[in-house]
Amino acid sequence: MSLVRIPDPFDHPDWLFELKYDGFRALAHVEGHRCTLVSRRGHVFTKFSLLAEEIAHTVQADRAVLDGEIVCLGPDGRTHFYDLLFRREWPFFSAFDLFSHEDQDLRGRPLIERKRQLHQLIPRTNSRLLYVDHIEAQASVYSVKRVRAILIRYARHASALANRRSNSATVCG
Repeated sequence: MSLVRIPDPFDHPDWLFELKYDGFRALAHVEGHRCTLVSRRGHVFTKFSLLAEEIAHTVQADRAVLDGEIVCLGPDGRTHFYDLLFRREWPFFSAFDLFSHEDQDLRGRPLIERKRQLHQLIPRTNSRLLYVDHIEAQASVYSVKRVRAILIRYARHASALANRRSNSATVCG
């Protein structure tokens, strides 16, 4: 899913705003106590087997497909891409969308609904599986203006995954 770059932040009540993490985009396919991390191009991430195992044991579902980013985080919560690239630190999986749950395809459902379901599947314990929360409207513009070194990912509240390519944007801080 390609994102469109826009030069300036905007506010609109129909849009959600998320921090965009700098890492490897991946789908986490969970089946029972197994998880496979797969890239956008369909390659299996074999170097992150411990992370995949932790995801499988953390997700509160027998079957699910989570969309997210494999990242290394510093103590300040910012991503450290080179630590991930050179395997200097243990990675996290930052999940921001849920494609399927217990054999039910959720891609046609509104994003806000998929995010609610995703949030319920991720326990609030110390884990390498993190839920990426969203910000609604006014707070997003404030965040972009105050923190210049981050990217914000936008997506429509009601967007189904099939339409998401044309309904997503990134603003550079």
